[in-house]
Amino acid sequence: MASALRSEQRSADRRRPAPRSIASVNARRRGEAQRTERSAAKRYPAGSSVESAHPSVVQQLPKPQAAPPWLKTLLSVQRASSFLTFSLIIGLLAVYGWTVYTQQRWGSAYSHLEALQKQERQMTAANEVLKNQMANQAELPDVGLMLPEPGNTVFLIPAPQRPPVEPEVNLPLPQPIPARPLGY
Repeated sequence: MASALRSEQRSADRRRPAPRSIASVNARRRGEAQRTERSAAKRYPAGSSVESAHPSVVQQLPKPQAAPPWLKTLLSVQRASSFLTFSLIIGLLAVYGWTVYTQQRWGSAYSHLEALQKQERQMTAANEVLKNQMANQAELPDVGLMLPEPGNTVFLIPAPQRPPVEPEVNLPLPQPIPARPLGY
């Protein structure tokens, strides 16, 4: 019976962990880390890859070597070709935009020209129709128009020549020039 109480008490202790302080939690973690290090040292002999990958051992990285001249040349050629490609793309886009713009302008100007030519044809046709109507009306006897005859001609006598008149010019009086300079 005593053993049953003890096992119940232990299971109850496992269910409810006691509140711990931060210092005790940190100490517990350090102890676990030391035990892990000891077990790793027992499993792997000294000089193995696990020991060299240990976070407390810092290895110096090798110094970068200078790039060979052919690689430097290739890099400079790559930069130059990238710049040239970018410049050509920008130029191509500019020429394409200019071409599209001029085609649109030409198309609108051409349609305007066609509209003006159509108006010209319509006005010419309307003018000829009016001339024809006037000619037909002039031939009617009740309109009162007569054919020109030398006896019906009216002569006008020109007016006598007048002498030319000169226009009056009202200019302002000249201002005297000051003796001293006004400014520099």
